[in-house]
Amino acid sequence: MIICEKNIAILCWSCNVTLHNMDDFRHALWKLMHRREQRLMLDLQGVMYMNSAAITWLMEACRQGVGHQRRIVAAGIQSSLEVILNLAGAGAAIQLFRYRSAAIDDLRSWSVREEWRAWDDGGQRFSRARLGSPQQS
Repeated sequence: MIICEKNIAILCWSCNVTLHNMDDFRHALWKLMHRREQRLMLDLQGVMYMNSAAITWLMEACRQGVGHQRRIVAAGIQSSLEVILNLAGAGAAIQLFRYRSAAIDDLRSWSVREEWRAWDDGGQRFSRARLGSPQQS
């Protein structure tokens, strides 16, 4: 279920992502990424496990989000899921928050221009063209 709260689109997902429901998770994530809002949140409260395919989709959504001047964060992260995501390297791609309120505060303070400057000037030098922006580098 996707809700909108203070110009933030929030996908609420509360069950583990396994072989049995990973297509549903992928479809829900796709719907979140195609919202008009630039600030996106994945609320994973109650999720204790996520399979590798779901983690890959999550990381790809984050990569695409940056390319389309969007920010996506994950909230409600339980310690078991945090370990799984960090072991898979997803913690480097998406910011993880234990509490939804902290994630909302972070998203409200986010600036598209600051995000682009960080990607352009930071150690990870990705070109806009590679990220899928309409502008060519």
